[in-house]
Amino acid sequence: MRTPLRTILAASVAVTLTAAAFAAPVAAGSDKKGTTTIAPSGTTLSVFQKVLKPGKFNAAETTVSFRIVGDPSKGPIKHVGGLQVDGSAGILEDEDLKLRNFRIKVPQGLVYGKVEGFGKAPLFSFDPTDADDLEVTLLFTETASAAIVGDDSIAGLEAGVATIDLK
Repeated sequence: MRTPLRTILAASVAVTLTAAAFAAPVAAGSDKKGTTTIAPSGTTLSVFQKVLKPGKFNAAETTVSFRIVGDPSKGPIKHVGGLQVDGSAGILEDEDLKLRNFRIKVPQGLVYGKVEGFGKAPLFSFDPTDADDLEVTLLFTETASAAIVGDDSIAGLEAGVATIDLK
C-alpha cells in the first residue's frame, strides 16, 4: 500500500514537535504543559495544506505549533490537533488527508500519529539521545517512506526540526 509522501512529510512535522516535547523535563503545571514547535523541511512544506485546530501555523516564521496534553511523565508525549496534507498520490487517494494526535515515544525514538482512513502508524524516527537539548531532528521511517512513495527512497531523510517549550 502506498501513502502519499506529502502526508508522511506533514506528519513528520507533527511528530518532530511531539518528540521534542517528550525529551523535555516534566516541569509544567497540569493546566499548561507546554508547546512543541516544528520547523518543517522543504519536502514537508511541499505537501502541507493547513494545521488542524487547536494547532497553529505561524506563516511569518514558517513553523507549526501544538500544545502538549496529558502527563508526559506517565508515557508518550501527547499532542492534540494535527495537519492536513495533500494525499492525492497516496493509497487513500485523499486530497485532504488528515494526520492527528501525535504521540512521541522517546525510549524507542519513534513518533506515531493517527492517519485518517488508515489508523495509527509510526511516521518518524529520531535519536533519543539528541533530545537532551529540547530540539530533535525528525526523519522519515522506512514504513512512512514505503507508504508515501512505495519504496525506501525517503527513509532517513529529514522531515523537520522540533523544539519544545515547557510552561
